[in-house]
Amino acid sequence: MSCQNCGGELGSGAKFCRRCGAPVPTIDSGGSASDHTAQLPSTAAHTPGNAQAAAGGQPDRTDVYPKVSAPPASAAPTSGRPAHQSSHEPEGSNSKSKVIASIAGITAVAIAGVLAFTLLGKKDDTSTDAGPGASTSRSSVGGTATQTSSDASAATSDSSAQEPTSTSQAPTAPTTMPDLSGKTSGEVRALLPGVTVTEKQSLVEDGAAGTVIAQSVKAGDPTGTAVTITVAEQAVIQYVDELTAVSGAFSKDAATIKGKSYPHAVNQRICGGDSGQTASYNLGTYYRQLKATVGQDDSSTSSTNTALVEVFGDGKKLWSKTIAFGQTYDLDIDVTKVLRLEIKVNKSECSGDESSSVVLGNPRLLGLSSEVPSPTSTE
Repeated sequence: MSCQNCGGELGSGAKFCRRCGAPVPTIDSGGSASDHTAQLPSTAAHTPGNAQAAAGGQPDRTDVYPKVSAPPASAAPTSGRPAHQSSHEPEGSNSKSKVIASIAGITAVAIAGVLAFTLLGKKDDTSTDAGPGASTSRSSVGGTATQTSSDASAATSDSSAQEPTSTSQAPTAPTTMPDLSGKTSGEVRALLPGVTVTEKQSLVEDGAAGTVIAQSVKAGDPTGTAVTITVAEQAVIQYVDELTAVSGAFSKDAATIKGKSYPHAVNQRICGGDSGQTASYNLGTYYRQLKATVGQDDSSTSSTNTALVEVFGDGKKLWSKTIAFGQTYDLDIDVTKVLRLEIKVNKSECSGDESSSVVLGNPRLLGLSSEVPSPTSTE
């Protein structure tokens, strides 16, 4: 059986349509339909409590519906819902309405949040534009912290401070020691960055002063961490034959040793009646080195005689050699801070009565220009 109002299925014995709430007409014994509402008792009699009391049991489910007057059968609509249906919406319609209302509420909250965030953002921009004196602040919207421009600037500065500055790579020394000869001390230091360079001075009589003439680490060896260089310095030269002896005296004649002439020379005859000589000179602590070529003069009448030559500085023996004919000996000694210089030439071995002449060819004292007074000459 179907509802005449909405067409919904009616249950057996139903008095009202559960879909639209319309009353269900009843069929009397004469076969004519009658309006159920005409048989409804008063409102007071059909309240749920009274109905239950009257029946002595559970109330009819239809009693819970409100009393409505059924329209005439001819006025019942054939389609759609009656005007009074809005007060009796089914459960499906109610669920849809609740969902729509929830969506609308969420949308409204979201729009409000966006508006609030936009307004706060504009406020922060205004605070930033206020200039360097603007206060630093932090605001949060929707639980998310928002940093003002002042904080952002500080963060940027901190980030910049933490970034390493780009620097060019420092030069490194070669792994093997180069040849440093002829280079200045400044060039050596530039060539060997990170290597400790110790500089010594060496007096030279000629050549390029101020350049390296020796190095402690040989060229081609591992560079290491330190090197000592010897730098040439132009020497002030004082010939011994130009000095006045404090005691004793040697001959100052030019001499020839193994074919080489020495215009500056001091010489002493031995054997043939001469035993030798000692001469002393005052150096005044001005000089650093004493150099000479020692030998017998080529004019010696004996080739077998020998002599002993010794050099003392302030009483300390600095050099000693036995001198034979036809041989030359290099004399190169340190006389730094020596005040009194003594040179002794004595016979060592004589053969017969023939004599020999012992020569110090070009004997000279070397010193620094800053320490040596103007050269002097005794003659």
